[in-house]
Amino acid sequence: MVSHIPYESGAFQFFCDYYLEQAEKDNMSTVCVEKKSGRVVGVLVTNDLCFTEDPVFLSALEDNWGDWFPQIFVAVEQLEKPLLQELVESDKMKWGKVWHMWMLAVAEDWCHRGLGARIVQENLQLAQKRGYELVIADCTNKYSARIFEKYGFRLHTRLVYADYEFPPSSGKFPMREKFREKEGFDSIVLMVRPVLQNEKSQSEKSRSDPGSNKFEPTAEFLESATIHCYLH
Repeated sequence: MVSHIPYESGAFQFFCDYYLEQAEKDNMSTVCVEKKSGRVVGVLVTNDLCFTEDPVFLSALEDNWGDWFPQIFVAVEQLEKPLLQELVESDKMKWGKVWHMWMLAVAEDWCHRGLGARIVQENLQLAQKRGYELVIADCTNKYSARIFEKYGFRLHTRLVYADYEFPPSSGKFPMREKFREKEGFDSIVLMVRPVLQNEKSQSEKSRSDPGSNKFEPTAEFLESATIHCYLH
């Protein structure tokens, strides 16, 4: 999911260090470790929607990451703005209310083996235990969006990369070239679902759509990987 981020940038390690340290403090994220090697092969970084980054961190990131930083952050702000307004108007924009899944990543050699789905499932269960009411997910490609759809998420807002103008009213569309050759990277979408789904409707959906059934790990999966949460 994060293959489009410019890893060659020195700011990327700074980016990871900051958010992973925060994830450890929050104890809301889920990681998957390969048993034999101890290698992290999957992660879903999650936080409370009320969380805000340190302005010093954002300033440093922008200074070192160049044009890419404001492009992607402003895109996410535009994507989430309608939902944030709804939450404010309904008095639900409060700590402990909205669980925010914002970066799902799986190692290349573990793709297409159900790992992303298992991580999402585990993280949803954690949100339920914590008493959250709503969970939202930012999906930067169609592959991650499909995983969330299987767990009852519905589309709330979509931002098509080719139509994303930055800076606003500039006539420039920087995402067009970045994602032109990337299969499945045509838009970024915001998906939402209640933490507690209606059991009847979920059961009916599962019968009509086998892909929506609960993830069942294979023997190979259980032998190779283990799911755990930070400090959990």
